[in-house]
Amino acid sequence: MVRILIINVPFYGHVNPTIAITKELVDRGYKVTYLISEEFREEIALTGARTMLYDYDEKKAMSFKGMKLTMSNIYEAALRIGKNYDLIIYEFMFFMGKNLGDILKKPTIRLISMFAFNDNTINPKNSGKSSLQLKLIQNKFARNIFTQLFFGKKKVKNNDIFTDVLENVPELNIVFTSRKFQIHSEEFEHSRYKFIGPSIIKRAVKNNIPLNKLKEKVIYISLGTLFNKSLNFFRICIEAFRDVDMTIIMSIGKNVNIKDLGTIPDNFLVYQIVPQLEVLKRTTIFITHGGMNSVNEAIYYGVPVITIPQFADQPAVARRLEKLGLGKVIDKKNVSVETLKKALNDVLYNAMYKKNMNIMSEDMINSGGYKAATTEIEKYIGLNFSIGTKYNTYYT
Repeated sequence: MVRILIINVPFYGHVNPTIAITKELVDRGYKVTYLISEEFREEIALTGARTMLYDYDEKKAMSFKGMKLTMSNIYEAALRIGKNYDLIIYEFMFFMGKNLGDILKKPTIRLISMFAFNDNTINPKNSGKSSLQLKLIQNKFARNIFTQLFFGKKKVKNNDIFTDVLENVPELNIVFTSRKFQIHSEEFEHSRYKFIGPSIIKRAVKNNIPLNKLKEKVIYISLGTLFNKSLNFFRICIEAFRDVDMTIIMSIGKNVNIKDLGTIPDNFLVYQIVPQLEVLKRTTIFITHGGMNSVNEAIYYGVPVITIPQFADQPAVARRLEKLGLGKVIDKKNVSVETLKKALNDVLYNAMYKKNMNIMSEDMINSGGYKAATTEIEKYIGLNFSIGTKYNTYYT
């Protein structure tokens, strides 16, 4: 049996979509090892895969030095154990995945938890206003400097990691959205890019929300796990929605103290972490940072969104939602009681948004999800590993 190594970065929006595929691979009889940080050990173990860990300091993660160290830790751990596996599956944000496979002479498959990525999708002429991060990616000189600083002396073609990512593409790329939602989808080969929609499976998340006591209409507010440090934003939300006849479920993350929010109105339920899928099933409007995983899950459950993009690809995701009539966008610099109230009224009382979301939801569901993804992986294995091949006999 083919031995599979899955490599991922330690962020929920990149790990969550891969959980169901991991479990499905194990259920179909494959020996799977998942290389990840300690925080995800328990959830990965529940899939039946073996977990192997790399060092990760969450407190330093968002600094340049911290991210550089994290990527180095992942790469060195993967380089050390990768020789013992027949197939490497890596998530897009581990940029060195294909390079690693080339060095180890192992076939690779890439999982993409954001929009599929090419020159055109990051070109401002085609994608509109970009975040600072995408503007830097568009600049060849900035890319070279970033590669030297971030990846050091590791072998990267043209000394440019993003050119390597764009040009050194695996034969199979699994994208966790639909072709209909993907920007410039016509530019991604059907044979090489498989758009399978959200990868939804019940998660092992504790739930203490009184779901049976929610009002008929529910607002769910979350800025994800990376950009949830804005105490002021959550205070503005409380002021904006304290008098609406709806239940407001607000996820504030681990970096904001609930006591610092002041008096919590009776219609608010505030938690550090919530079981997002269970909440989205009951949500009327979702106020989100626009992370692709959260957006895909919202679309899956047909929930219109108000997007407040923070970083990276989120502005592009927000524009796509607005262009397709799936929600509204508020610039993070313009968040106020007034802009939140107006956006809520616009989305809540215009039936177009819910109608469009339901249509897109059907498209996402029909894309096949984790079962379709796993079948594509099996097809790839069938093409690359002939019957009778002598696989590695050791399993680290």
